Amino acid sequence: MILEMIVAGELFAIQIHELDHSLLSIGWDWDYTSTITFGAILCKGFLPLYLGDERSMKCFIGLGNPGKQYELNRHNVGFMALDRFAEKWGITTFQNKNKALQAEGVVNGTKVYLLKPMTYMNLSGESMRAFLDFYKAKLEDVVIVYDDMDTAFGQIRLRYQGSPGGHNGIKSIIQHGGTQTFDRIRIGINRPAPGFNIADYVLSNFTKEEMKSIGEVLDLTCDAMAFSLTNSFEKTMAKFNK
Repeated sequence: MILEMIVAGELFAIQIHELDHSLLSIGWDWDYTSTITFGAILCKGFLPLYLGDERSMKCFIGLGNPGKQYELNRHNVGFMALDRFAEKWGITTFQNKNKALQAEGVVNGTKVYLLKPMTYMNLSGESMRAFLDFYKAKLEDVVIVYDDMDTAFGQIRLRYQGSPGGHNGIKSIIQHGGTQTFDRIRIGINRPAPGFNIADYVLSNFTKEEMKSIGEVLDLTCDAMAFSLTNSFEKTMAKFNK
C-alpha cells in the first residue's frame, strides 16, 4: 500500500506495508479516508499513529553582537555555535523575527528554533522574551549558548542555574526570564592576562592559534546541543562536563 504525504509543500509516496501488522492488530480500517493535519505533515487516507500528540520543541539562543565587525569576536562564539549547528543539520534560512535572526528545523524528531538576538549583547533578554511570548513557550524549552571566561578555551561547561558572572547578556536573560535557573552551554574563551581590559578582550577576535581549533570547540558544542534534544539536560551535563 502507498501512503502519500505532503511535507513542506512537497509530495512524497512511501510504502507502508511494514506497518500493516501493527495497524491491523488494533483494528484500523484501511478503507477509512480522511485528511488530518499533524504537525508539519498532511497525511491522506489513514489515521496517524500518534494522533493528538504534539512534537517537542527546543530553542537554542546564541548570544553575540550583530554586525560583520563582531563576527569573529570571542563574545560572538554563541552566534558561531548556532551557525555551525544550522550547517550540520541543514537549517538554511535565518529570518528577522522576535528581535533576532531566527531559523527553525527538525532535528532528531524535535522541532528546533535557533535564535541570534539582534539587540546587541546587553539586551539579549528582550529577544528571548519576545520569542517566549510569541510561541507561548516556557523557559524550560530554552538553552542559552554563550562565551565564558571562567571556562578554559577548548572546553564547554553546562549548567542549569547560576549568576551572570559579569556577563551582560546573561544579566539580560535573567532580567527578562525572572530567574537564574535555565539551561546553558558555556563555551570557554579563557580569561585575559591580568590588567587587560575585559571589554576589550571579549570584543577582540580569537587569535590565529585559537582559530585553528575553534572548529573542534564548535563541533563539541553542537554535539551537546543535539544530545540534549533526546536526553535530559542532567544527562547531557554528565556526558559533556569533563
